[in-house]
Amino acid sequence: MSDQGKYDALNLEELQALRAALNAEEEPERAAEIDAAIARKQEEIIAAPDAETITEPSDTTITRSVSHEATPASTASEGANAAFKPEQEPAHSAQPDDRLASLGERLGGAIIDMVISVLISIPLAFFVGMEALAQPTFSLLLMSMVYSVVTYIVVHGYFLINFGQTVGKHFINTRIENLDGTQSSFTNIVVRRYLPVAVIVNIPFIGGIAALVDIFFVFRKDRRCVHDFIAGTRVCRVPESIDA
Repeated sequence: MSDQGKYDALNLEELQALRAALNAEEEPERAAEIDAAIARKQEEIIAAPDAETITEPSDTTITRSVSHEATPASTASEGANAAFKPEQEPAHSAQPDDRLASLGERLGGAIIDMVISVLISIPLAFFVGMEALAQPTFSLLLMSMVYSVVTYIVVHGYFLINFGQTVGKHFINTRIENLDGTQSSFTNIVVRRYLPVAVIVNIPFIGGIAALVDIFFVFRKDRRCVHDFIAGTRVCRVPESIDA
């Protein structure tokens, strides 16, 4: 290795220390070589910031490019998460407990419906006679059940189809809902909620007990009677958005 190459391998501090210890008068050529090496080192140091300035925009450009490339992926991921995120139901549907009908409201609606039921049963009583109703035959029981179902649909049908209400519930401003807070259908109310109980309560001896059990279930926390469990329904106040 030449002396010049050897000096280039040293750093600036080492070259300056070597130059200070050297007697330039005794070794002028060596001193000149060291001075030249020091000058080159200083030029490298001066040129170093310029190199950083040149490379820095390149690094920045690469970083920005990666950032821009990552953005569509992030957007796609967010889009996928949004696609699989279940839609939220309206507040009145998600939390029907806030609108659960009170015992007073349930009782008020039931009394109105009971009065209507008694009134529409009067023609049947006159037609078959009270003595026959006291000891009904199977055919009379069957006729009575059919009469009850038909008159129930005739009297309450309009309100059941359009509002999920009987006449009594319409006056009290409550309605029959599914457990998710949506209005129960006419078919569900008649076939699953009304019909099974209407059949059972007309059975001698058993009917009276079944009717009492059905009534006492209203004292539960969720105020669901037996017929509500059969139909998967509950009675709630009409949502303000609909009532308005």
